[in-house]
Amino acid sequence: MAYSKINPSDEVDYTQDFSNYLASGVTISSATWSSVPSGLTFASGSNGSQTASIRISDAVAGEIYKVFCEITDSNGQVLKQEALTLRGANE
Repeated sequence: MAYSKINPSDEVDYTQDFSNYLASGVTISSATWSSVPSGLTFASGSNGSQTASIRISDAVAGEIYKVFCEITDSNGQVLKQEALTLRGANE
């Protein structure tokens, strides 16, 4: 399983690109981030016309998180994608 490491004190910025899934002229209206298991903190979220960005923190060492981004586009369609997998590392 491929994953990125994140220390408990880290704050990691991540951007998910949805341009391959949005039709021409369709943009992102809103984005919601989540993880399984829960416990990560998601802050400073922002959206571009085709991307969603977030700052992720508060990982627990040894825990493996699947991070998801759910967007609603300008046509009202909803798309949820696994964005990345993170492993809480030791400092």
